[in-house]
Amino acid sequence: MRRARSVVPRGFTLIELMVGLAIAILLLLLAAPGYGRWIADSQIAAAASAMADGIRFAQAEAIKRNTGVEFTVGTDEWHVNVVGSATKLREGTFAEGAKFAVMQPTPSSSTTVTFNAFGMIEAANANAPTVPLTDVDITMSSASKPTGLRVLIANGAGGSGVRVCDPDPNLSWPADGKACPT
Repeated sequence: MRRARSVVPRGFTLIELMVGLAIAILLLLLAAPGYGRWIADSQIAAAASAMADGIRFAQAEAIKRNTGVEFTVGTDEWHVNVVGSATKLREGTFAEGAKFAVMQPTPSSSTTVTFNAFGMIEAANANAPTVPLTDVDITMSSASKPTGLRVLIANGAGGSGVRVCDPDPNLSWPADGKACPT
């Protein structure tokens, strides 16, 4: 009677390891540009969301406190304070997830929007007599073709509001809900 020999697996050959490594490197090279854009888009979205939340907070505080409240944006931070007071009610930095985001306010000479006790945008800012900030475009300078976003601040018939939208001119409002109103 013959006994069957059991074959003991010995591991991978050098050729099998090289082929596996080559496939892994190829997949990483194909995924790297998409990953970079994904990171850039997420940082832009984080900056837009933080800014929109700060503006909504300023508007709510103006109504709650029954007085004027300002929202001011800088190159890498924003803050909310009561008009005539140096005390900051809330502040945020873009380094917390959007450190490479680039802000472009409109109008370019204004970085502040003031809300009155009714939550409406004042015609002129209190501390800096400039035209109020109407929107901020957020892009990424270090990435190739990231998706930019716009934070709109507007007075409307039903009150004022804050909206984050896509400024892409190929999108049309209101057919595409993520497009910016014209």
